[in-house]
Amino acid sequence: MDAVGPVLAQGYIFCGVVGVTSFHVFHLHWLNRYVHAAGQIRHLKPGGGLASASASTGYVILAIAILTTLHVVNCLIWGLMVWMAGAFDNVADSVFYAFEDYTALGLTRVEILWRWRFFAPAISFTGVLCFAWAGAILAAMFVRLYGASSDGS
Repeated sequence: MDAVGPVLAQGYIFCGVVGVTSFHVFHLHWLNRYVHAAGQIRHLKPGGGLASASASTGYVILAIAILTTLHVVNCLIWGLMVWMAGAFDNVADSVFYAFEDYTALGLTRVEILWRWRFFAPAISFTGVLCFAWAGAILAAMFVRLYGASSDGS
C-alpha cells in the first residue's frame, strides 16, 4: 500500500497543474479577447490629446491589476490544494509555500513531506507558464495601443 501513496500524490499534483493552468488560460483568454475587441482599444490611441493618453494609461493599469490578481488567485488555489492534500497543518503555511514556489522555480525554504516534494516544481512550472502568458498579453496590448514600428523606434 506504500507504493500507492506516492502515485496518488503525483496524480493529485498533476491535476493541480492542469487545474491552475486551465483557470489561468481561461481568464487570459477573456482578457485577450477584451484587448483585441474592435471597439475597446482603438479609441485609446496616443496622439488624441490628454484624455486619450489618460485613458490608455488607465487601461494599462487595469490590465496589470487584472493580471496581478490572477497570479495571486493562482497562488491561493495552489495553497488550498497543498493544504487539502495534508502537506501542511494550516492554510497560512500552505499559501506561503505556494507563493514562495510560484516564482522561485521550486527553490523553497519550507520543509515538506517527501511524498509531496513535487509540489514545488509543479507550482513553479505553472508560475513560469502563467507569467509568460501574461507577458504575451501585455505585449499584445502595447502593440495594439501604440502600434509596431518597422524602424525599431
